[in-house]
Amino acid sequence: MKPSLSEGKFISVMSDGSLDSAVMEEEIVYVRSASEGKVKVDFVGVKAVSKLDATNIAEAVCSIMDSEVSTDWENKLVALTTDGASVMTGVNNGVVTKLRADRPNVLGIHCMAHKLEPAFTDGIRKNVMIKKAEDLLSGLYTLYHKSGVNRASLKQHFRELHMKALMPTRVGGTRWPPHLFKALDHFLRGYAGIVRHLQEKSQEATDINALLRAKAKGFHNIAKDGGVLRFCCLLHDTIYQLSNLSKSLQRLVSILAEAQRSLSSTQAVIEKYRSRFWRWRDKQTHQSLTTSSAAVDVELIPDQWTNLKTELYPAGFSQGTFEKTWPTVNRMLRHWCPDVLDLFFALLTIPATTADCERGFSVMNQVKSD
Repeated sequence: MKPSLSEGKFISVMSDGSLDSAVMEEEIVYVRSASEGKVKVDFVGVKAVSKLDATNIAEAVCSIMDSEVSTDWENKLVALTTDGASVMTGVNNGVVTKLRADRPNVLGIHCMAHKLEPAFTDGIRKNVMIKKAEDLLSGLYTLYHKSGVNRASLKQHFRELHMKALMPTRVGGTRWPPHLFKALDHFLRGYAGIVRHLQEKSQEATDINALLRAKAKGFHNIAKDGGVLRFCCLLHDTIYQLSNLSKSLQRLVSILAEAQRSLSSTQAVIEKYRSRFWRWRDKQTHQSLTTSSAAVDVELIPDQWTNLKTELYPAGFSQGTFEKTWPTVNRMLRHWCPDVLDLFFALLTIPATTADCERGFSVMNQVKSD
C-alpha cells in the first residue's frame, strides 16, 4: 500500500466508528488517492478505541496512518470525510478539528449520504399524513409477519387475483429510506390483494377473532382513504428519487462535483412533483418495453429524462462545448437513468435500411467461386 499511495501527491482520509462483535468500539480508516486521473480507495486499518471521545479517536486514526501509510501522510492530506456525529465534526473539539491542527486548508467533509436521511426526516416531520402512512405500513407488517395463518390467507388472495405475492415489509431499519421504499412499493403493488383480504377479515362473524376483525377493519378504512393513498404514491416516488440519490452518493468513485449534480437532478425531479396530481395506479399494469433480457419501466422514463437533462446540460452538453457519445453517456448515467437510456438504445437499434445484407451478399459473391 505504501508504494501505491506514494505515487499520488494528495490523499484524503475517510474514517468511521462502530461496535464489533465483542462490544468494543473500533475505528476504521480508508484512504482515497488519485494517480494519473485514476481514483483509488484503499483500506488502511482498524483499531480499538479505549474511550469514545475526540482525543482517543484522533489518536487511533493517526496511529493507523503512521504505521500503514507513512509518517508524513499529513503533508499530502487535503480532506477528512466523516459522518455527522458531534464527536467527529465538532467545531471546537471534534476529531476533524484535531486532525486538521495547524492545517486550516484541509477540508472537513460531512458525508452527504449520512446527511440525506436526517434532511428528509426533518422535511416531513410536520406533515400530518406521514404518521398515518407509517402507522398503516407498520400495522400491516405486524399483522402478517406474526401470523402464519394471515400470511397464507393473503397469499391465497394474491393467487386468485393472478398477482405476485408481495408481503408487507418492515418500515424501519439501519438503511431507512430503502426499507420505507420497499414497504410502500409492496403495499401499492399488492394493494388489490391486501385490501381484499382486509375486507374479508373485517367482515368475519366469529367472535374468536374479534381483535383481528377490529384491526383489519381499521387498516381497511385507512387503506381505502383517498388522501392516504395519494400521499403514499407521492411518498413512494419521492423516496425512489432519494434512494437513487443515496446510491449515487455511495458509489466508490463519487466526487463532490458529481454529488452536486446528482443532488440538483433529484431536486429538479421533486420540484416537478409540486404540480403533479397524484392518482393511485395499479403497479401491476405498468406498461413495459420488453426485450429478450430485461423490461423497461415506462412510467419511470419522464423523471429519468429530467435527471438526464439536469446531469448533461450543466456540463456543456447543450452548448456543444464537448462531444458526448451514447457510450459515454451510458457510462456516466447508467446507474442513474437506466430506463430512459434503454428507450434511446431501443431507438438506436431500429435500422433504416437492409444495406448491410446487400454488402454481405457482395462479400459472399467475392469469396465463393463457381
